[in-house]
Amino acid sequence: MRKLFIAVLAITLMAGFVYAKGVKGTAPEAVKMVEQAVALIIDAGGEKAFPQISAPRGPFVDRDLYVYVVDLKGVIRAHSADQQLIGKNMLDTRDMDGKPFIRDMIRQAKVRNTGWIDYKWPHPITGQIEAQSRYYQRIGDFIVTCGIHYLQEPFET
Repeated sequence: MRKLFIAVLAITLMAGFVYAKGVKGTAPEAVKMVEQAVALIIDAGGEKAFPQISAPRGPFVDRDLYVYVVDLKGVIRAHSADQQLIGKNMLDTRDMDGKPFIRDMIRQAKVRNTGWIDYKWPHPITGQIEAQSRYYQRIGDFIVTCGIHYLQEPFET
């Protein structure tokens, strides 16, 4: 009985923490994560920074916020939410409406070093299709990015 009480208490406390902090990350938090990842790349160099950025329980993943780094050819160099994507060319990946968002982000980053790109993607925790705004910052041949999810309206899948 004591173990059950402790388990229920732990779950209640975690739920309270998630509720207090908010389940979804915010735009300022996404920008801050990108800025921290860019600073790490500048300080340590990409090859040393990428494993740190990709750590699944590291500082570059928080709730539904996660950072990834893509090069200008569309190859994922670091990814804090899905390490299986590292090394894969995702240039032609399309969102739920067929938008080639990585190609579009690269094209946009060649013109403006920072900005936002919008597309539809499954929420990393709920799996529900949501609008996503992804902040990016270009540093040399790399684009560091983190996105926020928000439900505008029910999307058909």
